[in-house]
Amino acid sequence: MTIYLPEELKDRLSAMAQQDKRSVTTMIEILLLEALEARGNKRANG
Repeated sequence: MTIYLPEELKDRLSAMAQQDKRSVTTMIEILLLEALEARGNKRANG
């Protein structure tokens, strides 16, 4: 999957990832999962 992100958002994601010692890709995955769970869309396996 390819997505376009504004430069400011990329910078913020990169800073968050660096703070957590994670890759930007992993940080995006974590944030997406948190957002889905917050909206009541739980994981199929858990």
